[in-house]
Amino acid sequence: METDLVIDELSSEPWGTLVVPATAELLGGPETTTSYFIKSKFSSASYTFLVTDLTSVWVQSCDRADVKRLKQEFNPLVDTPVARILLLVKQSLVDVAIGRREHSAQVKHQIDLQADGRLSVQFSTKIDFYRFKWTFDCAPLTGEEQRIAFLRTSFLQPLLVITSELQQQLRELKNIIALKDAEIAEYRSKGIKLPKAVQTARFDPEGFEDRRLASSSFKRTLREPTFSLDDVTGKIYQKLTAHHQDQEEKKVLSRQASCASLPLSTESASALTPSTFESSGSLSPGESKRKRMRPAAQPTVDVPSLSLSEASDEGPQSQQDWSSPSRRSPGPAREAVNPLSYQESPEETSRKVALRQRLEALAKKKEDKKQVKTTKRKFQFI
Repeated sequence: METDLVIDELSSEPWGTLVVPATAELLGGPETTTSYFIKSKFSSASYTFLVTDLTSVWVQSCDRADVKRLKQEFNPLVDTPVARILLLVKQSLVDVAIGRREHSAQVKHQIDLQADGRLSVQFSTKIDFYRFKWTFDCAPLTGEEQRIAFLRTSFLQPLLVITSELQQQLRELKNIIALKDAEIAEYRSKGIKLPKAVQTARFDPEGFEDRRLASSSFKRTLREPTFSLDDVTGKIYQKLTAHHQDQEEKKVLSRQASCASLPLSTESASALTPSTFESSGSLSPGESKRKRMRPAAQPTVDVPSLSLSEASDEGPQSQQDWSSPSRRSPGPAREAVNPLSYQESPEETSRKVALRQRLEALAKKKEDKKQVKTTKRKFQFI
C-alpha cells in the first residue's frame, strides 16, 4: 500500500504509547525510558501499524496473505482463522498501548532498531498455557518532507488543540466551582445546614494545582510521557480530524471547480480574431509567442506549413532547415487559427453539473449544521 494511503487511513485513529526501558539502567545509570507513539487500524483480514519516536516514522501494512505467512512464522502450532489472529494481536497491542495494568503484566513487548533502519516491535502474551508471539516489522518513512508534514498534522497540531481546549475547560470549571461555593455560602448564611456527608471545603485553585504538580502521577508522567486519549480528549481529536477532512475535501472540490470553469462561447471566441489584436495595438497569442522565440535582429516572417505527405513525396533534399535564418523564404501565409474556439463535450457538461451539485450539497450541509446549533441554543435558554 502506498505511504500516502496508509497515512490517510490512520489519520482518524487515536494514538497509543509504548514505553520501553532504555539501556542506561543496565550500565548503572539513572532509570530512563523511551516512549514510542503508535497508531493502528485492524480489520477482519488486514491491519496497518505505525510507530514514531517524534523523530522518525515507521509503518507496516499487511493483507490476508501476509497475516497467514506471519502466523506460520511466529505461531506455527496455532490453527486459528485470520480474523481471530488479528483480534489477539489487536488486544495485546491495546492492553499495552493504553496502559491497562491488569492486562499489561501478561503482555511483554520489545522494540529493536535494525541496522538497515527498520524497526521491529515484538509482542508476546500469555494465553492459558501458550505464549502467543507477534512482530511488527516496520519500514521507515524515507521522505523528510512527508515525515515532517505527518508529525505536524497528526501529532503536534492535535496536541496543541487538545491542550488549548483542556485549558479552556479547566478555566470554565474553576468558574463554575466558584459559583457553587458562593451559592453554598449563601445557603449557610440563611441558616441552612448541610449533612456532614456532603460538606466540602471551599475550593482553592492554587492549592489544587500545587497538589497536582507534587503528585506521584505527575512524576511518573515526567518519566514516561504518554499520549493516550480518554473520552474527553478522544472527542476533541475526532472533531479535529473531521475538521481537517472537511477542509481537504473543500480544497479538492475548489481546485476541480476552478479547472472545470466554463469556456468562452463560440460567438465571443470568434470575435477575438487576429484583426482585433492588431486594431488594439497588441499581438495575438500565437504572434506574441513566435516573437519571443525569434532573435531580436532577425526579421519576422511567416513560416510555411509542410504536411507529412508533402515531405515524404518531395524527399529529404526538398526539406529545408527552417531553424536557420539564411534558409528562410517567404511563402504563402498560413490561415489564422482561432486558439479560443472550443466546443464543450457532453461528458464535460455532466461533470460540471455534478461538481456544482456537490458544492451545493456541501453548502446546504453547512447551513443545516448552523441551523441545528441555533436550535440547540434556543432549547438551552428555554
